[in-house]
Amino acid sequence: MTKKIPLLEKTICSILSFTLLATAVTGCGKKDTERKITDPINPEVSTMLSDSQTMPKDYIFKQTDHEGILNKDDYVEYLDYIEGKVRAVTLGKDAKFRYLFVNKDGSNAQSFDLPIDGKEVSDVICASDKDGNLYTYYYTNESCLKKFNNTGNEVLSKTLDFEIYDMYCSDKYGLVLNTSRGIETFSDQPDFTVLIKLEDAQKKFDSDAFYLYKGSKDQFFIEGATSEDVPILAKVDLDNKSFGKTSKVCSERHYSYQSGEGYDLYAKDYNGIYGYDYESDKMTKLLDLDDSCIDRLNFLNWIAINDKELFAATLDFNSNIHFSTLTKVDPADVPDKTMLTLGGAWFTADVTMAANVFNRSSDKYKIKVIDYSDSYPEDELDDVLQAFNQDILAGKAPDIFCFSYYFAPNIDSYANKGVLMDLSSAFAKGGALGDVEILPNIYEMMKTGDKVYSVYPSFVYNTLLMKESAAGGKTFLSLKEYDELNLKDSMDGDKFINTSIQTAGDKFIDWKNKKCNLKCPEFIEILEYAKKLNSGKKKPAASDDEEIAVVDELPTVNSNGILCDEDLWGFNSFTDIEQNELKDKVAILGFPNNSGETTTMITPFNQLCVSASSKCPEGALEFIKSYCTNPAINDVSTFPSDKALFESYMKKATEPAASEEDATVYTNYHEVKLKPLPADEAQKLYDSILSCKAIHRLDSKIDSFVTEETAAFFEGQKSAEEVADVINNRIQTYLNEQ
Repeated sequence: MTKKIPLLEKTICSILSFTLLATAVTGCGKKDTERKITDPINPEVSTMLSDSQTMPKDYIFKQTDHEGILNKDDYVEYLDYIEGKVRAVTLGKDAKFRYLFVNKDGSNAQSFDLPIDGKEVSDVICASDKDGNLYTYYYTNESCLKKFNNTGNEVLSKTLDFEIYDMYCSDKYGLVLNTSRGIETFSDQPDFTVLIKLEDAQKKFDSDAFYLYKGSKDQFFIEGATSEDVPILAKVDLDNKSFGKTSKVCSERHYSYQSGEGYDLYAKDYNGIYGYDYESDKMTKLLDLDDSCIDRLNFLNWIAINDKELFAATLDFNSNIHFSTLTKVDPADVPDKTMLTLGGAWFTADVTMAANVFNRSSDKYKIKVIDYSDSYPEDELDDVLQAFNQDILAGKAPDIFCFSYYFAPNIDSYANKGVLMDLSSAFAKGGALGDVEILPNIYEMMKTGDKVYSVYPSFVYNTLLMKESAAGGKTFLSLKEYDELNLKDSMDGDKFINTSIQTAGDKFIDWKNKKCNLKCPEFIEILEYAKKLNSGKKKPAASDDEEIAVVDELPTVNSNGILCDEDLWGFNSFTDIEQNELKDKVAILGFPNNSGETTTMITPFNQLCVSASSKCPEGALEFIKSYCTNPAINDVSTFPSDKALFESYMKKATEPAASEEDATVYTNYHEVKLKPLPADEAQKLYDSILSCKAIHRLDSKIDSFVTEETAAFFEGQKSAEEVADVINNRIQTYLNEQ
């Protein structure tokens, strides 16, 4: 049975940036240059980059989607496979719960509504028996357990004075539950029987909370994590009211589990699905999500039928939900393709999506995504970068480098050392990317001198927006004008300085000519104003030992209701701010400055580079073309750099939606219904974006220089001129080293 669990798999980490390539490329460090990224489940399987040209065939499943069973916005609350039928409970946008029966091939789907009000109940825990009876537990004003027969009629209802976390139907034990009291059983007539108290399990496993899973042959397992976050899996002996041995192999990483024929349990992690045998304590890899071109974030609820068949709720690349059958493919039937590697770390969701979209459509190439952060703890960021660089030194560079908001070494440093391929000829007429027209200013930002080493498939637009009625015709805000707004919420000083440096383009830091110019009156004014922002920032502590942190960025809409510092992710984002947040046409003001310019900025979502040592650059360029131009990857929630795609989304934003359902979109972290954006407002945004000259360079060195040197200034120990001089010299030295 599938159920909702906390996100224990690998998640996208918070904003991370990395140190420069310079020290790692000169060979310092402790790691062996023959380093392998090893799968701890199957240690004999190595993903060392030098060996990754071999097409993987052993863990591939074919996905077949079943249309018409689920509605677009259905949420699958429960999924199981019993007596040859898939059972499911869904919650629709109409706030109705449905109980479904369907064959594993998607045929003969039947359903009926459950008499549960989805407006009052948004979350249910379910279990069904071999006869099709359904038990449901939910909480409104009280905890309630109900039983419905296989036609949807209520046959039992009990009010409870405890909570249920998991429950399963068992031929031998009746209803088996994991509750706030412990592990217990229930049959329709007698009362509940607590077999193992929660406190006994907590004491045994040094854990506060647990999940209960049903395995094959009526076996039950308890899963959790110790106080040190070490995963726990142990068998539950209901007859003897005790626990069996704790799994060693399952303690190596967090999994979600399901039952199915062939193994005691089936396990899923970020990379794939495995069969688990409890007696031998062995995991056997069955399915690799990347090799099967299955997007891990679109792979939702799942169940195992057996070791060659799975059933799941999945999202397609247009966010439509389907039931899908996944069937094992014989390795002999997997066609050969040329393998290319894409390397980086802490990937955003669209990277693996781009690879899966490309892999499904290409009959010549297959992209293997190598995430270096999989092999290192998240607190060893320098080790990840060092491992990446050592592969380059050892001649094992990935074909495609992917740098992002989360993994951002200095690209110029790689380019200067001859590691990257110049792509300018590929963008020329007749080149592999010749028919990909990038927005002209974005293309200029991609350049290093007259060469192009990186490509930005999409970007975020950074600017302040103000109600047009309040802006009074202004196209920018001076520091004085920004200050006179008397904002209750504003950036802290370091954030203000760093953003001012970024949005100034090459005025303060000229990366192309390696010149730093911070010893100037304008930067001194920025330092002085940043100090003013920091003054009086500390808020009352919540307790004697706690100090509330200063906010380091503006809220979506400032407290005075006229200014918005929301990063724009696409035309829908802009439309939402005008129609719902500021409720007015907006003036695009850039970032506060005294230069008299509208200093906006773009942040590339990902930056793609091709290794100069790639054995298949034509395949890498074909992938980059797909990434830039395929609407399934660069959808309306981003600004694509491809001019044709960008303008098509602009046009779409100005047109009425085909239906009321299509007018409801998710943007700016909420679901909202949008009206068409007026054409003149769309053109205003278009013109503003094309006039932008500044790119957000993520560089932890620059940030650290500012933070380290301004501390003394904020505390009154140094003057603004002294601090500007020191920061300027440190940055200039850094630029000279590139």
